[in-house]
Amino acid sequence: RLFLYVNNRTPSPVVSGSQVSGGQTERQSIGLGKTSDTFPGSSSARILNSLGSAFGAAARSVDSIKRWCKLAGYTLPTPDVATVANLKKMNGDGIFYWATHGGYGERNDAKSGDTFALWTADEVNAGNEIKYLADLNTHNVLYMYAANDSARGGPPTSAMHYCVDLWFITNNMSFAENSLVYFDACGSGGIDPAFSFALINAGLYLGWSLPVTDADADRAARYLFDRT
Repeated sequence: RLFLYVNNRTPSPVVSGSQVSGGQTERQSIGLGKTSDTFPGSSSARILNSLGSAFGAAARSVDSIKRWCKLAGYTLPTPDVATVANLKKMNGDGIFYWATHGGYGERNDAKSGDTFALWTADEVNAGNEIKYLADLNTHNVLYMYAANDSARGGPPTSAMHYCVDLWFITNNMSFAENSLVYFDACGSGGIDPAFSFALINAGLYLGWSLPVTDADADRAARYLFDRT
């Protein structure tokens, strides 16, 4: 089984102004009556955050994105926690945003070669080892060690969580026509386009080609959703 140690997404203090302001709300509301064949084919917006308390900016940006999506007429479905089990239930969303850790490793099974994986909300423990045994045996669910929580004013602590690779996403998830899929994770922009478009049906895929700080990821996400 593959174990990924990632040290890429840098925790940062929460940036100022990350809540939705009156001006931002007004800009978002202007376009509510528009219709287009290129809009997502579903009014479901799934906004996820698997990062711990060390990444306060991510939590604040997710809160803002949810507000904007609701203003634009999207529904926010459940489940909205990115566990391995819940991800299997997430299909047909018009907008899919996931703030999380990402990392690469090399598989040594029949699907040999580099693989990219995304950190879930599931901690590695004895109970989850039993719960996810079948998934672990596919090698599409892996282990990832990364920064997670932090005590107030203290340095971040790391944790081991399960992560899911692109084969897991391909086999268990799909999105609506013309959907916006944004994996807000380090390295997510370098994946094979075949995964992001043909196999998971994404209309527009967004990610990061390099590591990104928490603050920069927050600014980019809020800028994008404030203007779409």
